[in-house]
Amino acid sequence: MELFTQATALSAGAVLLLTELLKLIPITFTSKYPAWVNGILSVIAAVLVVAPTFTFVSVAQTAGTALLIAVIAAISYNQFTSKLKGSSV
Repeated sequence: MELFTQATALSAGAVLLLTELLKLIPITFTSKYPAWVNGILSVIAAVLVVAPTFTFVSVAQTAGTALLIAVIAAISYNQFTSKLKGSSV
């Protein structure tokens, strides 16, 4: 269970980093809709962390993990990354 927790925490950081990197790509979707990009990347990360077997329980666990990763990445962005980008020190 500890490995699952570590993988979830690391994947939230990876989603945050990839969301910021995708904003640099000159595609308007990535910079105009970062919440959708966060959601899509969170689902991909959840599939990699959970490795679902496509049973009802596994799909529900993957959806819950994707939601957790998306929320952690969004909170991290709002509390840390947005302040770093906004500071002009």
